Amino acid sequence: MHLPQPTFKSVGSMSAVGLEKFNAVVVPVYSVLSGAPTLGISTMAGQMLSTMTLAKCNQSFAEILTDWPDFTGKSGEIIEIPLLRSGNLTRLFIVGFGTGSIDDSRKAGAALGRKVKSTGYSIFSTLVAGYDESLAHIVALSLSQYGWSIKSDYSKSDKTARAKGATTFTFSEALSEAIDRASVLAEATWTTRDLRSEEHTSELQSRRYLVC
Repeated sequence: MHLPQPTFKSVGSMSAVGLEKFNAVVVPVYSVLSGAPTLGISTMAGQMLSTMTLAKCNQSFAEILTDWPDFTGKSGEIIEIPLLRSGNLTRLFIVGFGTGSIDDSRKAGAALGRKVKSTGYSIFSTLVAGYDESLAHIVALSLSQYGWSIKSDYSKSDKTARAKGATTFTFSEALSEAIDRASVLAEATWTTRDLRSEEHTSELQSRRYLVC
Protein backbone atom coordinates (compact mmCIF):
# COMPACT_ATOMS: atom_id res chain seq x y z
CA MET A 1 0.00 0.00 0.00
CA HIS A 2 1.33 3.44 -0.87
CA LEU A 3 1.23 6.67 1.12
CA PRO A 4 -1.40 9.34 0.29
CA GLN A 5 -0.83 10.99 -3.08
CA PRO A 6 -0.53 14.80 -2.91
CA THR A 7 -3.08 16.99 -4.66
CA PHE A 8 -2.71 20.34 -6.45
CA LYS A 9 -5.04 23.26 -7.08
CA SER A 10 -5.00 26.97 -7.85
CA VAL A 11 -6.67 30.14 -6.57
CA GLY A 12 -7.69 33.23 -8.49
CA SER A 13 -6.11 36.08 -6.59
CA MET A 14 -4.15 36.99 -3.48
CA SER A 15 -7.29 38.55 -2.01
CA ALA A 16 -8.91 35.11 -2.20
CA VAL A 17 -6.11 33.56 -0.17
CA GLY A 18 -6.80 33.35 3.55
CA LEU A 19 -3.47 32.13 4.85
CA GLU A 20 -5.02 31.03 8.14
CA LYS A 21 -6.60 28.04 6.38
CA PHE A 22 -3.18 26.69 5.37
CA ASN A 23 -0.65 24.85 7.54
CA ALA A 24 2.40 26.17 5.71
CA VAL A 25 3.53 28.73 3.16
CA VAL A 26 6.27 28.24 0.56
CA VAL A 27 8.25 31.18 -0.81
CA PRO A 28 10.71 30.48 -3.67
CA VAL A 29 14.09 32.22 -3.66
CA TYR A 30 16.56 32.40 -6.52
CA SER A 31 20.34 32.61 -6.58
CA VAL A 32 22.09 35.20 -8.70
CA LEU A 33 25.62 35.46 -10.00
CA SER A 34 26.39 38.37 -7.72
CA GLY A 35 24.67 39.80 -4.70
CA ALA A 36 22.14 38.36 -2.25
CA PRO A 37 19.44 35.82 -3.11
CA THR A 38 16.28 37.33 -4.59
CA LEU A 39 12.56 36.65 -4.42
CA GLY A 40 12.12 36.79 -8.18
CA ILE A 41 14.17 36.76 -11.35
CA SER A 42 11.68 36.22 -14.16
CA THR A 43 8.33 37.70 -13.11
CA MET A 44 7.40 40.76 -11.08
CA ALA A 45 4.13 38.97 -10.28
CA GLY A 46 5.97 36.24 -8.41
CA GLN A 47 8.10 38.73 -6.51
CA MET A 48 5.08 40.79 -5.51
CA LEU A 49 3.12 37.72 -4.44
CA SER A 50 6.03 36.50 -2.31
CA THR A 51 6.50 39.93 -0.71
CA MET A 52 2.81 40.24 0.10
CA THR A 53 2.69 36.73 1.54
CA LEU A 54 5.74 37.30 3.74
CA ALA A 55 4.12 40.49 5.05
CA LYS A 56 0.98 38.53 5.93
CA CYS A 57 3.24 36.13 7.86
CA ASN A 58 4.84 39.11 9.65
CA GLN A 59 8.16 38.25 8.04
CA SER A 60 10.75 40.36 6.20
CA PHE A 61 12.90 38.80 3.50
CA ALA A 62 15.82 41.04 4.45
CA GLU A 63 15.59 39.93 8.08
CA ILE A 64 15.40 36.26 7.03
CA LEU A 65 18.63 36.64 5.05
CA THR A 66 20.23 38.33 8.04
CA ASP A 67 19.22 35.46 10.32
CA TRP A 68 20.43 32.84 7.81
CA PRO A 69 23.54 34.43 6.25
CA ASP A 70 24.71 31.12 4.73
CA PHE A 71 21.53 30.71 2.67
CA THR A 72 22.37 31.19 -1.01
CA GLY A 73 19.14 30.23 -2.76
CA LYS A 74 20.73 27.27 -4.52
CA SER A 75 18.31 24.64 -5.77
CA GLY A 76 16.93 22.42 -3.02
CA GLU A 77 18.11 24.60 -0.13
CA ILE A 78 15.34 25.04 2.46
CA ILE A 79 14.85 27.24 5.51
CA GLU A 80 12.00 26.15 7.80
CA ILE A 81 10.67 28.97 9.99
CA PRO A 82 8.13 28.30 12.77
CA LEU A 83 5.34 30.88 12.78
CA LEU A 84 3.90 32.04 16.08
CA ARG A 85 0.33 32.56 14.97
CA SER A 86 -3.09 31.44 16.01
CA GLY A 87 -4.88 29.07 13.69
CA ASN A 88 -3.50 26.44 11.34
CA LEU A 89 -0.53 28.31 9.84
CA THR A 90 2.59 27.19 11.67
CA ARG A 91 5.38 26.91 9.06
CA LEU A 92 7.11 29.09 6.50
CA PHE A 93 9.42 27.38 4.01
CA ILE A 94 11.96 29.46 2.12
CA VAL A 95 12.97 27.25 -0.80
CA GLY A 96 15.97 27.74 -3.07
CA PHE A 97 15.18 27.49 -6.79
CA GLY A 98 18.70 28.19 -8.02
CA THR A 99 18.59 29.85 -11.43
CA GLY A 100 14.94 28.99 -11.89
CA SER A 101 15.73 26.60 -14.73
CA ILE A 102 13.68 23.46 -15.41
CA ASP A 103 16.27 21.28 -13.70
CA ASP A 104 16.62 23.59 -10.69
CA SER A 105 12.82 23.83 -10.36
CA ARG A 106 12.64 20.03 -10.38
CA LYS A 107 15.31 19.77 -7.67
CA ALA A 108 13.48 22.33 -5.55
CA GLY A 109 10.26 20.34 -5.89
CA ALA A 110 11.92 17.07 -4.92
CA ALA A 111 13.55 18.63 -1.85
CA LEU A 112 10.35 20.30 -0.70
CA GLY A 113 8.29 17.17 -1.38
CA ARG A 114 10.56 15.10 0.82
CA LYS A 115 10.45 17.79 3.50
CA VAL A 116 6.65 17.75 3.83
CA LYS A 117 6.13 14.06 3.06
CA SER A 118 3.52 12.37 5.28
CA THR A 119 2.60 15.63 7.05
CA GLY A 120 -0.85 16.01 5.51
CA TYR A 121 -0.21 19.76 5.32
CA SER A 122 -2.28 22.18 3.31
CA ILE A 123 0.37 24.39 1.68
CA PHE A 124 0.21 27.66 -0.23
CA SER A 125 3.10 28.36 -2.63
CA THR A 126 3.86 31.77 -4.10
CA LEU A 127 5.65 30.26 -7.09
CA VAL A 128 4.98 32.05 -10.38
CA ALA A 129 7.07 30.62 -13.22
CA GLY A 130 6.92 29.49 -16.82
CA TYR A 131 4.92 26.45 -17.91
CA ASP A 132 7.85 24.04 -18.27
CA GLU A 133 9.50 25.10 -15.00
CA SER A 134 6.21 24.88 -13.11
CA LEU A 135 5.42 21.49 -14.65
CA ALA A 136 8.80 20.05 -13.62
CA HIS A 137 8.43 21.45 -10.11
CA ILE A 138 4.93 20.11 -9.50
CA VAL A 139 5.65 16.64 -10.88
CA ALA A 140 8.74 16.44 -8.63
CA LEU A 141 6.65 17.52 -5.64
CA SER A 142 4.34 14.59 -6.26
CA LEU A 143 6.83 11.86 -7.11
CA SER A 144 9.13 12.68 -4.20
CA GLN A 145 6.30 11.75 -1.82
CA TYR A 146 5.70 8.31 -3.28
CA GLY A 147 6.20 5.45 -0.89
CA TRP A 148 5.28 1.77 -0.93
CA SER A 149 5.91 -0.98 1.57
CA ILE A 150 4.71 -4.56 1.82
CA LYS A 151 4.53 -3.93 5.58
CA SER A 152 2.65 -0.65 5.21
CA ASP A 153 -0.53 -2.04 6.78
CA TYR A 154 1.42 -2.82 9.94
CA SER A 155 3.61 0.30 10.01
CA LYS A 156 2.67 2.81 12.71
CA SER A 157 4.23 5.70 10.77
CA ASP A 158 2.40 4.77 7.55
CA LYS A 159 -0.90 4.48 9.41
CA THR A 160 -0.29 7.91 10.91
CA ALA A 161 0.49 9.35 7.47
CA ARG A 162 -2.69 7.91 5.98
CA ALA A 163 -4.70 9.26 8.92
CA LYS A 164 -3.35 12.76 8.23
CA GLY A 165 -4.37 12.49 4.59
CA ALA A 166 -2.79 13.81 1.43
CA THR A 167 -0.62 16.89 1.32
CA THR A 168 -2.34 19.64 -0.66
CA PHE A 169 -0.49 22.33 -2.61
CA THR A 170 -2.22 25.53 -3.72
CA PHE A 171 -0.72 27.87 -6.34
CA SER A 172 -1.66 31.01 -8.23
CA GLU A 173 -4.08 30.49 -11.11
CA ALA A 174 -1.19 31.45 -13.42
CA LEU A 175 -0.01 27.86 -12.95
CA SER A 176 -3.39 26.22 -13.61
CA GLU A 177 -2.40 24.76 -16.99
CA ALA A 178 0.82 23.30 -15.58
CA ILE A 179 -1.09 21.94 -12.57
CA ASP A 180 -3.56 20.10 -14.81
CA ARG A 181 -0.81 18.52 -16.91
CA ALA A 182 1.39 17.69 -13.91
CA SER A 183 -1.52 15.99 -12.16
CA VAL A 184 -2.04 13.71 -15.16
CA LEU A 185 1.66 12.84 -15.43
CA ALA A 186 2.03 12.26 -11.69
CA GLU A 187 -1.09 10.07 -11.55
CA ALA A 188 0.22 7.92 -14.40
CA THR A 189 3.61 7.51 -12.73
CA TRP A 190 2.11 6.68 -9.33
CA THR A 191 -0.09 4.06 -10.97
CA THR A 192 2.88 2.54 -12.82
CA ARG A 193 4.91 2.41 -9.61
CA ASP A 194 1.98 0.80 -7.78
CA LEU A 195 1.70 -1.91 -10.41
CA ARG A 196 5.42 -2.63 -10.27
CA SER A 197 5.33 -2.74 -6.48
CA GLU A 198 2.34 -5.08 -6.51
CA GLU A 199 4.08 -7.36 -9.01
CA HIS A 200 7.21 -7.39 -6.86
CA THR A 201 5.15 -8.11 -3.75
CA SER A 202 3.35 -11.01 -5.47
CA GLU A 203 6.69 -12.40 -6.61
CA LEU A 204 8.09 -12.26 -3.07
CA GLN A 205 5.00 -13.94 -1.67
CA SER A 206 5.22 -16.68 -4.32
CA ARG A 207 8.86 -17.33 -3.47
CA ARG A 208 8.02 -17.48 0.22
CA TYR A 209 5.27 -20.00 -0.53
CA LEU A 210 7.62 -22.16 -2.57
CA VAL A 211 10.24 -22.11 0.18
CA CYS A 212 7.68 -23.16 2.74
